[in-house]
Amino acid sequence: MKETDARFDLLKTELSILESKINGTVDRLWKIRALSITLWSGAVAIGLGAATGDNKAIPELLVISTLLPILFWWIDATYNSWYLRFVLRENAISEFFNLDTYVIPATKKASSFKDFLEGKNIDFPVFDISGHATFASDRQFMWKTSKVRCIADIRPLIIFGGQLTISTCLAVFQCGYSWRWFLMAPLVAAIIFVSVVPVFVKNRIMNS
Repeated sequence: MKETDARFDLLKTELSILESKINGTVDRLWKIRALSITLWSGAVAIGLGAATGDNKAIPELLVISTLLPILFWWIDATYNSWYLRFVLRENAISEFFNLDTYVIPATKKASSFKDFLEGKNIDFPVFDISGHATFASDRQFMWKTSKVRCIADIRPLIIFGGQLTISTCLAVFQCGYSWRWFLMAPLVAAIIFVSVVPVFVKNRIMNS
């Protein structure tokens, strides 16, 4: 078997693996979000007294419920980062197949599928599931797959940010306003983080 044929077979195998990993990661992401909603809803309900005979609130549990979204937010960002790596690599292969010329971001070398099949140019990386050989330190790739950008993504922002906001308001109401600054600290930190840190990180990556 020629090297070109072997590399082409690896590309086809990689596409199948990427499709499987993308579907699996999407499934895990929504399971993480569903589990987060379930546990958070349970903690809030019990914290408000749903599980007690006298409907007495449990402020400590409401305080804990403010931390659950933060934990799941970070886990979600980790999986989302890998999901984007798989998608961007799959897109790179698709562009390599369909464009007359594809410039490999990692090396800035031009490559074409036609030359690849003819054995004239076999620079295009194969079996690069994580995208490292394809993109390396490409700035757009680094930004799009960064955990900071994934944390500020709209869906997790609505899901986990909403949970954190509701839990904080309920905890402040049940624990008393004398504790409000302490209880509001996670929410304030999250607002500052998603408002400021992504801009700083993006500028740092793009200007590095």
